[in-house]
Amino acid sequence: MEDDGFALVRKGRKSSKPGSKPSGRARPGSSSNTIQYRNVSTRQNQPKDPESVKKGILDAVEEKRSLLARSPFFQQAMDSVATEMKAFRSSSGDLDIVCYGIGSLAGSRISQLQFALCLLLHEIYSFRHLYIFDPIMSEMDRAIADHFNLTVIDTNERGKRTVSRPTLFYMPHCGAALYNNVLWANWGASSLTNIAIIGNSFDMYCCSSLDSKLAAEGPFIKTIQAHTTEVALPSNFHDNDVFNNLSFHFFRPSSMDAIDVLIWENAPEPALTSSPEIL
Repeated sequence: MEDDGFALVRKGRKSSKPGSKPSGRARPGSSSNTIQYRNVSTRQNQPKDPESVKKGILDAVEEKRSLLARSPFFQQAMDSVATEMKAFRSSSGDLDIVCYGIGSLAGSRISQLQFALCLLLHEIYSFRHLYIFDPIMSEMDRAIADHFNLTVIDTNERGKRTVSRPTLFYMPHCGAALYNNVLWANWGASSLTNIAIIGNSFDMYCCSSLDSKLAAEGPFIKTIQAHTTEVALPSNFHDNDVFNNLSFHFFRPSSMDAIDVLIWENAPEPALTSSPEIL
C-alpha cells in the first residue's frame, strides 16, 4: 500500500479481512462450473489499438453489470437497504456518489465487478454527480470512467472530502484509515447524516481489531460504530473475494443527535504516517 492509503494490486491471494483488497486471480482447484470472465488485460494477442482495447474493457464491464443485475446477491442487497436508502435521500431527493479505491478497470475483473455495482446503483438512485478516484488509475481507466459519465477526481483527497448534500461513499475493501478520514471530514451531528458508506464492516473492525490498533488507525470508526446503522451485504455472491465483509453504513439523525456534544468537539485531523493502513 502506498503512503496515500490505497492498496496496490499485487499477484497472489490476499486476506479478505477488513482493510485488505483481494486480488483478482482465480483460486486453484475451483469448481469447473465456476463462471469464467474474460480477462481483457491478459488475453493473448490483445489488440494494441487503444480504441479496440477500450471496447474490450467496456464489453467486459457490461458483461459483469448484466451478470450482477441478475444475481440473487444484488436483488437481496437492494431489498435489504431499501428502507434506509429511502430515508437517507428523503432530505433532498438527489444523491451524489464518490467511489474510492476500486482500482484499475483495465486490469482487474474484481475492479470491473465492483465498478459494475456502482453503475447498477446509479440505475436505481440516479445520482446527480458521480466521482471516482484511485491512485493507480491509468489514462485508459479515466477514459472508461468518462464513458460512463463519472468525473475522475484530480487530486488524491485521501478521503478528506467534506460534503454538503447527501452523498454515498462507495469504498469496497479500502483501508481503515480511508474510512476514518471520510468520517473526520464530515464529523458532526448534522454533517454525518449527509453521508452513507459502503465499505468494510465497522462492526467487524471493532470486534476483530486490537483496541490499540483501531484507536490509532480508525479512532473515528471506533467512536461512531455504536451509533451507526449497519446493513451487511449478502454473502451469497459466487465469488467471495469481490463483496465479502462489506456493509452499508448509515448515520441516522436521531442517533447522531443523542451523542454527547464533546464527542464532536474532540476531532483532531488524522495525521499522515507510513503505516500500511494509514494514509
